[in-house]
Amino acid sequence: MTRISKIITAILATQIVVAPAATAEELTQDQVVDTMVGKPITTRSFGVKVNLRFEKNGDLTAKSFIGDYKGKWVRGKGNQICSTFDSGPAKGTQCNTYTKMGPNKYRTSSGTSFVVNQ
Repeated sequence: MTRISKIITAILATQIVVAPAATAEELTQDQVVDTMVGKPITTRSFGVKVNLRFEKNGDLTAKSFIGDYKGKWVRGKGNQICSTFDSGPAKGTQCNTYTKMGPNKYRTSSGTSFVVNQ
């Protein structure tokens, strides 16, 4: 490499601007409700596609080829949303916070990733 090429390369290298990495944003309870209630949500559990729906009245449905399950959701402590199912793979109560990972992409504090379909 010639001396001029080295100088040009050095100048160009100092001009590169690295865009900051996108940061995940934990949602408040109100943001979770505004983002998810009444909208179809898609996730995967143990490799199985699951369609979820949180309703304004507190009903929660989960549908997959394994079965259809009905539950309830409520606001928990802090920014948590709690869901309860009386039967099925998600039987019991689980409380999670929700983090926005990208456009329409979210993750719960228990590690479940999902998409809110507009």
